[in-house]
Amino acid sequence: MPRGKKARNPDEEATKEKPVEKEETKTKGRRTKKAPEPVVEEAKVVETSSSEIAEFLKANAGSQDYAKKFKELLHNSTAPRGLINEAVRTIFEIVDSDATKLNWGKSIIELISSDSMEPKKRLREAFFFPSSESEKKLVKHLGRAQKTMLICVFALTNDTLANAIRDAKNRGVQIKMIFDDEMMRMPGSDVKKLHDEGYEVRVDLDPKAHMHHKFVVMDESTVITGSYNWTRQASNKNHENVVIFEDEEIAKKYIEEFNKLWGNFAGSIEKCLGGLVSSGGH
Repeated sequence: MPRGKKARNPDEEATKEKPVEKEETKTKGRRTKKAPEPVVEEAKVVETSSSEIAEFLKANAGSQDYAKKFKELLHNSTAPRGLINEAVRTIFEIVDSDATKLNWGKSIIELISSDSMEPKKRLREAFFFPSSESEKKLVKHLGRAQKTMLICVFALTNDTLANAIRDAKNRGVQIKMIFDDEMMRMPGSDVKKLHDEGYEVRVDLDPKAHMHHKFVVMDESTVITGSYNWTRQASNKNHENVVIFEDEEIAKKYIEEFNKLWGNFAGSIEKCLGGLVSSGGH
C-alpha cells in the first residue's frame, strides 16, 4: 500500500463498498448482465447574455408590448445585475439619440425597479435515497451548471454522475474536483479516469484521515450537499439525503472551504500515485 492505512469508522460506508459497478442477476443457474437503463437527455439551459438584452431593447424601442418578454430575459440568468446594468446603459443610449423615446425609457426603468424589488424565488429542494428518481433529479440539477462547478466529494464510483460531469465540461463549464486519495487507487472508481481525461483533480494527503465532504457549488450560487456519496451503493441501497439550494452567501462559505483544500492538496496526485503521473493541468 503506497501510504499508511487509514483508520476506518463505521459511518464511512463508502470504504466498505464493493468497487465493481456492474450488477448481475442469476437466471436458472447462469449469470446475465442487467439491462442498462435508457438515457434521457435533459434540455440544455441557455442564459440570457448582455448582448441579447441590448439587441432586444433596440429592436423594441418605443414599443408597448415588451414587458413580459423583457422580464423573462432578465430572469433567465444567475447574474441578473449585469443584465440590468446593460439594460440601463442601452436605454440611455437610445433616449440620447431619440428624445421621443423618453417616456418609453422611463417605463423600462420603472419596470426594472419594481421587478428587482420583488423577492426572487430561489431553488430549495430535498430528496432521498435509495431512489432512481432521486438520482435523475440530481443529474438534472448538475445539468443546470453554466459557468463553474466545484465538486468536493469523498467517492465517485457512479458512472451516471461521472457522465454528468463530462456533459458539463462539454457545455464549457469550468470544473475542479477534490476526492479522498483512496479513490485514485480503488478499482471501479471514476476519479483516476477523469484525471487521465484531463480534468483538474486533487486528493487529500493525510494518511490518518479521510476527505469526507460531500458538496458541490455551481455558478457560485447553488449548493448541493447531504449524506449522499456519489456511488451506485448510495443510489440503489443506502438511506441517504441530498439538499439543493440557491444562496450566494452560503455558497461563498463552501467556496472558501473548497479553495482552502485545493491549496492544501497541491501536488497531491503525483504524491498519491508515487510520482508516476505527469503534473500537466494541475
